[in-house]
Amino acid sequence: MVDKNWSTIGFQGKDPSTDFRGGGLLALKQLSYFVNNDFNRAQDVYDTATNKEKWYFFAAAGINITGKLIELIEVSFE
Repeated sequence: MVDKNWSTIGFQGKDPSTDFRGGGLLALKQLSYFVNNDFNRAQDVYDTATNKEKWYFFAAAGINITGKLIELIEVSFE
């Protein structure tokens, strides 16, 4: 679902699927797990992400972290 409001939870644009290229379905599961199983910590991270001084894309950051972990795991198996 393309909508400008995706940016309010930390996606970079109107189409959240474009942010998943590095982490894929695992990144979606990671974000979902984080929010559903540690809501208070996720809320704290989101609050930091939306702070004007420390601002960053909350969802995109989680996706990129998952993508980097995937890269590290793949490298360790080569």
